[in-house]
Amino acid sequence: MALKRITIFLSLLSVIAACGTSKKASSSDPDKGLTLKTELLKPGYIQRIVATNHVKLLHTKGDYNSFKTYVKGLDSARPESIAFAMDYFKTCIPLSDSISADSSFLCFRDKLNKVLFSITDSVVKWYAGVADSSVGADTSASPRVITFINNLKACGLGVFSTEGEAYLDVLPDYYYQSFKNWVTLDLKQFLWLQQNDLEQGFVEDGGLVISFDTLYHRIDNWDKYFVAYPKSICNGEAKELYYSYLKILLTGEDNTPVFNADTHVLLPELKKLFAKISKQKPVTKTSKIISDYYTMLSKNGFKGTDAIVKKFMKGHGLDNTDEQPLLK
Repeated sequence: MALKRITIFLSLLSVIAACGTSKKASSSDPDKGLTLKTELLKPGYIQRIVATNHVKLLHTKGDYNSFKTYVKGLDSARPESIAFAMDYFKTCIPLSDSISADSSFLCFRDKLNKVLFSITDSVVKWYAGVADSSVGADTSASPRVITFINNLKACGLGVFSTEGEAYLDVLPDYYYQSFKNWVTLDLKQFLWLQQNDLEQGFVEDGGLVISFDTLYHRIDNWDKYFVAYPKSICNGEAKELYYSYLKILLTGEDNTPVFNADTHVLLPELKKLFAKISKQKPVTKTSKIISDYYTMLSKNGFKGTDAIVKKFMKGHGLDNTDEQPLLK
C-alpha cells in the first residue's frame, strides 16, 4: 500500500451511514456561467458562493434528519457541495445536540468521499500544472496556485502526491477541527487520533515513513481508545486500522522488513523494542500479543520464517487473507 498518507486507506475502511446519492444542482451560484475547469482559479470563489447561500440558512434550526435531507440535495460532482454541507452543519445543528452531530458527521463524511470520487480525476486533469505545483506549495507560490489551494481548502481538500502522481484528499486536520466542538467525546477522540495518524504519514513506496517505535505508540493509542470507548460508533474502522498497523509492526513492509534479508533474524531495533514492550505494566492487549511474538521468536533464535509467523498470526486472529507470503 504505497501511500504517504493514509486517508484513502481510511476512506476504504469507513463504516459510513448512507445518505443517498443525488445529481441535483447545488445551491445558487453567482458565477453561474463558470465550469469546474475555471472556477477554482477565481479568488474567493468558494467563500463567495457559500456566503451567498448562508443567508438562506440563518435562523434555521436543524437536526440529523434535516441535515441528511439537505446533503442529499447537493450535487456530488461539485466541490462546493462539501462547503455548503459544512456551513449547514455549523449554522443549523445546535452545539447541545451531540447525538445529531455524530450521525451528521458520518453523513457528511460519506458525502465528502462521494465528491472526492467524482471530481478527483477531472480536477487533477484540468488543473494539471497548477495541481502539481500546489503539492507542498508555500506562500511564495504563484497567485494562481495560491488561489487554487485556497478554494480547495475551503472545501476541506488538498492536493497530495504518491509515487509522483497528484491526487485530491481531505486535509489531515479538517474533520477534527470542524467537528470537535459538536460531537461526543468518543468521536472527538477518534478524530484527534485520526488527525495525528494522517499528519505523521504511514507508508510510501512500500516503506514506512515513520519509525517502528512511532508505529507502536500509534497502535497503543488505538488500543487505549477501545478500552476507553468500547461502544464508539467508529470502533469498527478503528479496529481495522489497529490490526493493519499491528500486522505491519510484526511482519514489516516491502521496503521496511523486520527480519534481516540474509540471516532472517529479527532486526536489533525490533528485538529491543519488543523486549521493552514485553516488560510493560500493566499488560494490554497489544503488549500481550507482542510479548507472545517475542517469546515465540526467542525460542527459534529470533529467526523468522513465513511458516512460523503465519502460524502465530493465525493463532492471534491476525492471519493473512490473500495467501501471499506474510513476511516482507
